[in-house]
Amino acid sequence: MFKSFQTAFLAVAFLWVIYFANFIIPVDIRNFGIHPKDTATLYHILTAPFIHANIAHITANSTTLFILLGVSLSINRKKTFLALFLITIISGFCVWVFGQSNTNHIGVSGIIFGMIGLLMFSGFFQGKILAVIISFATVFTYGGMLLFSLTTYIPGVSWTSHFFGFISGIISAWILRKD
Repeated sequence: MFKSFQTAFLAVAFLWVIYFANFIIPVDIRNFGIHPKDTATLYHILTAPFIHANIAHITANSTTLFILLGVSLSINRKKTFLALFLITIISGFCVWVFGQSNTNHIGVSGIIFGMIGLLMFSGFFQGKILAVIISFATVFTYGGMLLFSLTTYIPGVSWTSHFFGFISGIISAWILRKD
């Protein structure tokens, strides 16, 4: 378990390194977010989760990512890495297709909501008692945030990233339900 939370800590630390690197390098890396319907930036699906707009943005994402990633890695490292890949690709592509044109979607919150969807639904799809307990714990811990975020429009916050992240987490839980 220690190794799982150590990995989660390193992932969050990497986000902070990228955040501070933006102050040093001559290019504004925030431009590497997802720009819906812009074919020239389709590859930004892979870069957008690592980029944050400001200190409040990265701070808000760090603790939640650390907890969710640490828990998921503790359950099954291989499935977690596969789920992260699926969540990144599926949610990023959906944001690129369905997001509002002339917007820039950055941050790891799509992956966070994907991890919430993964942990909420893995128990139901697997039927294993530990997975079900973790599903209920996830609903209890993050259900209110999820409900608020998916039903409230906040200017400057990517509702589409949250929504498609959550959906991609459910899809990932379904795909990875077998041992």
